[in-house]
Amino acid sequence: MIQRTALTSLLILLAALSAFAQGLEELAPTPTARHYRLTEDASSDTARFDLDLPKTQTPTGGFPTVVIVPGLGCQAEDYSIVRKRLVDEGYAVATFEWKDNEDYDASDWDARLEVMTDLLLAEDQAAQSALRGRIDEDRLGILGHSLGGSVAVVAAARDRRFKALAVFGPGGRETDFLDHADRLRLPVIAIDGSLDKVTPPDEASGVVLERANTRYTAHVIIADGSHPNCPADFNADYIRDSGRFVWKAIPFWPFYTYAYEFPIIEGVTPLPGRTQRAIAFPYLVGWFDRFVAGDANALDVVARGEDELAQGKLTRASFSAAVKGTVGVTGGLGGQ
Repeated sequence: MIQRTALTSLLILLAALSAFAQGLEELAPTPTARHYRLTEDASSDTARFDLDLPKTQTPTGGFPTVVIVPGLGCQAEDYSIVRKRLVDEGYAVATFEWKDNEDYDASDWDARLEVMTDLLLAEDQAAQSALRGRIDEDRLGILGHSLGGSVAVVAAARDRRFKALAVFGPGGRETDFLDHADRLRLPVIAIDGSLDKVTPPDEASGVVLERANTRYTAHVIIADGSHPNCPADFNADYIRDSGRFVWKAIPFWPFYTYAYEFPIIEGVTPLPGRTQRAIAFPYLVGWFDRFVAGDANALDVVARGEDELAQGKLTRASFSAAVKGTVGVTGGLGGQ
């Protein structure tokens, strides 16, 4: 009896140490979601996923899951509204963070994102993990905003496990991500703002969609929408111009520095963030419902786009012929 008790205690200890090594931590829940944090390792610059899971019963095979890649300098908490919306729609959500998301190189981000995606799916298979059976690896989508949109393009081009991609103003200072777009084989939707000068729709999302090797594409541009306010929680009442290097005064020698920035354009007020998100999110959810979750009753984004274009809410609502023909289709389209 003593030996059996000791063995049991040892197994429990080993399981606990394994969970710690993998970095899975349960956070405080909300009324509608369970929250976890999955970290790569214990180093100071570790990558992590902040995870949100619906409190509803786990479907057979796990929840359809969306990976969110934030913009430069943005963290998981800056995307609380879209995270909640996706959880309310029945998705598990994994929001990426690495070194405060300050690196300009999308390929650096992607290397860490690949590690975290593998860790997440390993947790789903681990017998002792709280995530066991909760993530459906056959129903993964990815969403990227700003520089995170660049990363999402690179990741989706590399990783065929992702079944659909959504980008909001992809790009920033670097444009190398565009060289990966011709390797995209999955359905891609771009949701932009017409006042986005940081990543102009025709120079960023439009190029991604033009080069993507898929029959399933859509481009929605929201009238008077801005770059930062969607899908992030922000409500900036200004817009920024395209990026450039400028001389800036500093309070110490040599008193000037040459810095890259996106200067504010005076006298232009964008759509409020809340309004921009209210227009954008149904397209996002409808896209993932159709191409990730495989919902035959997904929102008809084409009909909605045509209506809102006529109402002046959109300046563009373009959908490929294949998307127009997928109403009622149940998934299975990733890689087409």
